[in-house]
Amino acid sequence: MIRLACLILAATAATAQETRRVTPEEAFHEAAVHYEASRFSEAAELYGQTAEFVPDSASAHYNLGNALLRRGTPGSLGLAIASYSRAFQLSPRDPDIRHNLSFALKRAGEELIPAGTPPVFWKAYRLLSITELKALFFLSLWGALLLATLWTVRVEWRERLRSPLTISLTLWLAAAGWWGSRTATGLRNPAVVVLAGAEVRSGPGTAFPVGFKVPEGRRVSRLGGNKNQWVEIGVPKEGLKGWIESDALEPI
Repeated sequence: MIRLACLILAATAATAQETRRVTPEEAFHEAAVHYEASRFSEAAELYGQTAEFVPDSASAHYNLGNALLRRGTPGSLGLAIASYSRAFQLSPRDPDIRHNLSFALKRAGEELIPAGTPPVFWKAYRLLSITELKALFFLSLWGALLLATLWTVRVEWRERLRSPLTISLTLWLAAAGWWGSRTATGLRNPAVVVLAGAEVRSGPGTAFPVGFKVPEGRRVSRLGGNKNQWVEIGVPKEGLKGWIESDALEPI
């Protein structure tokens, strides 16, 4: 009985140790140790935990992308591009994130900067994240409304309020146009193909013929059609549409 009790206690302690949830800082640090030791699968798992703990951490998604890319197993390229894309959405001005996303996309046959677009213009257009654009839009709107209210109730202040009100209105209109343009020109409900040579069919099911194949890592738009685990997608680079199994996609 004593031996049995000891075994039960030992098993309970081992289970508690295995199921203990580490903090984001611990997971991130341990992941870095695994990465430096070239244990990329372990690093990817821990960086993935960090990204789940702190989904708005560009660093967590970026390092997860690095570990996945170095792991090199089937599906890793697509998952790495998805991670880099999330990091880029959060921190578009980070040169390391931009460089690694561009490198990974080239391996998937795609360019980060569209052909014919001047890099300087593209970087300026992507200078702010969507979250920052939203913040700029609402802050400038509230500022304009406050100044307009003062303009109405304080006639003696109008001359002093003229320039700030003009600036607030200009910022508001610029943020609205910038935000709207980014939304209109970006991928719709973006996802990344994580299956090599994924088949895209003319309808939602294997009974429909294969129209074309999409390489792993290609970014696509989810067009809204969803039926029996099949998703309708659009491939912007080739201008193609079709249906693909949902398991072949990783939402961004």
